[in-house]
Amino acid sequence: MYSQHTTTHLMACRRLAMEQNEKLFEAANTLNRSAIDLLDRPDLDSEMFLHYLQLRGKAEALFREALDHLSLINEQFPIPQKRSPVWSRSHSPHQPSRGDLIGLRPARRLWHLLPCPG
Repeated sequence: MYSQHTTTHLMACRRLAMEQNEKLFEAANTLNRSAIDLLDRPDLDSEMFLHYLQLRGKAEALFREALDHLSLINEQFPIPQKRSPVWSRSHSPHQPSRGDLIGLRPARRLWHLLPCPG
C-alpha cells in the first residue's frame, strides 16, 4: 500500500502527464481539422488533396502517439485503489489491462513525456 506522501506524489505526476497527453490530443485534433478544412475549399485540386492526405497522416500518427502515451500513463501512474472489503476480493489480484488482453504495449519511446521518474 502506498503512503499518503507517495500517493500524493504519484497523483501529481499523473495529473501533469494527463495535461501533456491532452496537449497531444489537441494537436492531433488541430491537424485533423486543418485537413478536413482543405476538403471544403472550392479550389480543391490534386496538389491540395495530397496536402490533405499528408495532414491526415500526421494527425493519425499523433493520435496513435497520444493513445500510447495514455497507456503508458495508466501503467506508470495507476490510480491507487481504495482498500476493498474482504467479501469483494474474490477475483485474482492481477487484473489484466485492456492492452494486455488485446496484445498492445505502450511505446517505450514515450517515456520522456512522463513528468516524473517511473
